[in-house]
Amino acid sequence: MNLKTLLRLAPLFLSMLLLGCAQNPPRPAFAPAGAGFSVQMPGTPQERTNPNGTHMYAAQVGKLAYIVGYHDLPPRVRPTASIRERVFDASRDAMTGQGGAKLLGEQDTTLDGHPGREMKLKTREGYFMQLKTAFNGSRLYQVSVVTPMDESTAPEIKRFIDSFHFTGK
Repeated sequence: MNLKTLLRLAPLFLSMLLLGCAQNPPRPAFAPAGAGFSVQMPGTPQERTNPNGTHMYAAQVGKLAYIVGYHDLPPRVRPTASIRERVFDASRDAMTGQGGAKLLGEQDTTLDGHPGREMKLKTREGYFMQLKTAFNGSRLYQVSVVTPMDESTAPEIKRFIDSFHFTGK
């Protein structure tokens, strides 16, 4: 190939290089009807509703499992600050007690502007789990990622959790 041909092809190579370096376009928001949230869910989530009324949406892409769930409090219970803290504590205690997880870190935080709790755990099976929990009205939401311990700093974890937004019911 001569220099003249290379110069003619240079714009093509440059555009291919730029396209290859561009970030992936954002995924469409996953917002199930009536759930009151949207999130950039990688993959196609599977839906499950537990007998206790907890709605869960989960997808696995590579080594990471992405999970979003919500549960409505009984109508007679108002989620005051005290109730919220008790629910967050009970959730932590259930995961570290019966669930056998080891708490690696915990802090008060917000989820899309709502007061919540963030936890990092090592599961009984040896996986890393990061989650945020918060209330919107009388509905408790949780957004989490589970991955092998060596992937605990993967940028996809923060990107997924930070993509969660309340939309109303």
